[in-house]
Amino acid sequence: MVLVSKLFPLILKEIKLTSKRKALLFMIFGLPLFFGLVFTTYQEAIPTDTPIAVVIDDKNLSQAQVNAIMAIARTFSSPNLEPSVDSAVRKLQREEYYVVIEIKNYRDFTNASYVVYYDDSMTPVAAISENLLEILRIRMGATQIEARPLNRHASLPEFFFPGVLVMLSVLVGMELIPSTAIEERGVLPRLKLYSSLPLNFTAKVLVGEGIILVQAGMAKLVYDYAGSDVGLSWWVLLVLLLTTLYLSLIGLCFVFAFRFEGHSKSLLQITAGFLALMSGLLYPAGFFPSAFQRLDHLLPTYYSGVLLRAFMFRKVNPGLFWDYLGYLVLTIVLLALINVLLYRRVKEWSTL
Repeated sequence: MVLVSKLFPLILKEIKLTSKRKALLFMIFGLPLFFGLVFTTYQEAIPTDTPIAVVIDDKNLSQAQVNAIMAIARTFSSPNLEPSVDSAVRKLQREEYYVVIEIKNYRDFTNASYVVYYDDSMTPVAAISENLLEILRIRMGATQIEARPLNRHASLPEFFFPGVLVMLSVLVGMELIPSTAIEERGVLPRLKLYSSLPLNFTAKVLVGEGIILVQAGMAKLVYDYAGSDVGLSWWVLLVLLLTTLYLSLIGLCFVFAFRFEGHSKSLLQITAGFLALMSGLLYPAGFFPSAFQRLDHLLPTYYSGVLLRAFMFRKVNPGLFWDYLGYLVLTIVLLALINVLLYRRVKEWSTL
């Protein structure tokens, strides 16, 4: 009884301390709900919500025939009817579609010619596409099915490389930079550095940009040694620097919002894990359930992954991705404005 009487007040103290920390409350109550929501949406082991394009060459088909084609396509994908192969392939290069099926000389499902386009640099998609083609050939017998892989083939390690770069950016922007900022919490007020704080945080971000370039170079050396062919073009480096910049601004937003408290790192780590899990960095976002595919398209890290894969493995015109690059720039501008507003609050605090 004596032990219980001593232990009970300590338990109450821990509960009170925990209840005052928003990040811990989110971890306790928010994460179970989030993980439950995520994993209960996966109802099939094989993806059935993958976006594909259907192009029908014969414009004389009746609406009933078109509906029949789309109904069959919905049994294994999320199809959209496209007016031409060119427009569909452009969207495939942007990862809006993972497969393009061109249908020619259609009489019925087993009496037609099919041309299947897929991105050979998207290794998981290519593997599933090749398996799907074999199944279709077996089921349809003499039906003509032609495969047309686009872009150079990427091995699985090569496919992972863009995702590795983004995750390194996440570590720099959402772990390294916030950690160094929080460590200076006690120094900044004592030295009265408020007038130079903007330069201080700018220096942190610039150092982070330099670190990600060094890390990218080191990762490429490892890949080169292993015999994998990955390139770091100027476009790749631009996307990588933009990615590290907006992730660093996200990290500073949390630090400012939580007044340099250590528990802001806990919430940052949760956010970083969310971005890594939901952005399709290592597993194609088009294989996610449809609800999460829509969520992916709101995340800047999704566009970073797409851009890095495009500029590494595909011979594409950068102009095809101006809206994606613009989305990253807009994200940076908005986060910079938020940081300015939060920084004004920092200057008003008597202690950090």
